Amino acid sequence: MRKLSTLFCAVLMTLSAMATDYKGNLTVSINGEGSTQPATISIVENAGKYNLSILNFMLGEGESVLPVGNIVIENVTGAVAGNLTTLYVNKNITIQKGNATGIADDAWLGPMLGEVPVKMSSSFNTNGFLGVNIDINMMSTLGQVINVTFENVGNHFQMPNSDFETWSDKNHAPRYWHGFESPKGGFATFVKNGNKLVSSNWSRPGSAGSKSALLTCSKVAGFIANGTMTNGVLNAGSLSAADAANHSETDLSSTSKDANGDPFSTLIYAKPDAVKFWLRFIQADPSATADYPYASFNAVVTDGTYYQDPEDKTYNNKVAVAAPNLENMRAGDWRQVTCDFDYATYAADSAQAKAILMTFSTNATPGKGSIKEEGKYLKKTVAVDSVYIDDLELVYNAGIKSISFKGQALDLATIQTTGIELAADEAVSAADFEVVKDGVDAKVTKLVEATADGYVAVITAVSADLKTQVAYEINIKKPAAPVLKGDINGDGVLDVADASALIDMVLNSGTCTEVADVNGDGALDVADVTELITLILG
Repeated sequence: MRKLSTLFCAVLMTLSAMATDYKGNLTVSINGEGSTQPATISIVENAGKYNLSILNFMLGEGESVLPVGNIVIENVTGAVAGNLTTLYVNKNITIQKGNATGIADDAWLGPMLGEVPVKMSSSFNTNGFLGVNIDINMMSTLGQVINVTFENVGNHFQMPNSDFETWSDKNHAPRYWHGFESPKGGFATFVKNGNKLVSSNWSRPGSAGSKSALLTCSKVAGFIANGTMTNGVLNAGSLSAADAANHSETDLSSTSKDANGDPFSTLIYAKPDAVKFWLRFIQADPSATADYPYASFNAVVTDGTYYQDPEDKTYNNKVAVAAPNLENMRAGDWRQVTCDFDYATYAADSAQAKAILMTFSTNATPGKGSIKEEGKYLKKTVAVDSVYIDDLELVYNAGIKSISFKGQALDLATIQTTGIELAADEAVSAADFEVVKDGVDAKVTKLVEATADGYVAVITAVSADLKTQVAYEINIKKPAAPVLKGDINGDGVLDVADASALIDMVLNSGTCTEVADVNGDGALDVADVTELITLILG
């Protein structure tokens, strides 16, 4: 029966321990220089405690690789917020030798280092995404701190082909983006003439890519037609440029596809806080369009039902809008534009974020672009309004604006070094902390664990895309217990045992401690024994 019981318990423990392997990209940074490699991180959960493992961790690449070993962080308590779990560790660990083929046991650096200070923040959700940030403090051995990050999110929370490096010959546009080469509407045939959206080899400064998207205006039926690019579909419904029948649109219910088989819509999986992109605007004839000197960009987060830009009516399916002012973009040089999404204006509609529509145009006002021509009778086009677009990114913030403990605001600048001193021997829980976050869809977890002299609280903010994590570790100390003079054995009671112990200290020239100095004269002698006996008797 005992054997059966033991076996049953072992089976239960095996079932309760759940392991998950995450495959993604591991980036190692040393002194600001980093290298990225594919890696697998394993997380094992057992009754709310977690073990995180990075096996066969290496520094460097190719012939200069330095085998470090297995980084295993064990017995970490998880903090939960919705479908998100965070793990935080700030302690010393021992890196074990790895088992990669071709590497001798004595070649692994980890076991030679002894205990290494490690600080880790990691987060994972029920959708299978994981983000990890680890600082390995090797100042005492290698003279540097090694930063290790891991993510398997990729571009899941970004616009597809947002660097505009991939172009399609089928619709002559960047993949997943569309111009007037694939329009709909009654006047679609009129606007297809002219290359208004092409690939440019002029990429923004510092770009990892080599291409950008180039928008230009053109003449259609004698009128100026602004160059336009969208992730939705363009509708040419009128020969009047200002008519709202000319617009970009999106609708998740639409079954229409472009020449690549891609939908004219983009799903969104979290609310972005901002959008940023690089833009270069060249105006063909500034004198002819002095009142309309700038391009435009508009991004609208919707609930996925039909929406068009510009609007033809009031739409109540908007979640947020980002529409930066591009009036200062006349110099013709590359500039990075950043614009926050406005959620407050549309909060009353209570729409759920499911899709996003972005639209670039060579001019903020329809039909008000410029084309410069030369010649007397047969004029030749020498310049058109041009907009170069590169490296667009959705921004997901993660930060903590303020923390209050039991109604009192904490100083975030010093809280991690000074901690909190409790006024009394009181209990502390996660509910005692109020947190104001930075990031509309960021999540905050709160974990409080008891320590020998109080508590430690970890407040963590995680961005919606799991790529950014900010953690505050707060030590909460209980007030020191009052000293009971004469309680030599520390049992909280004055009795004969204390008197005997004190006599022994006096006879053997013991150290004069605060507890032993019963009469408070700063000396350990018979007077202290006499005073203790008086206290015991009285």
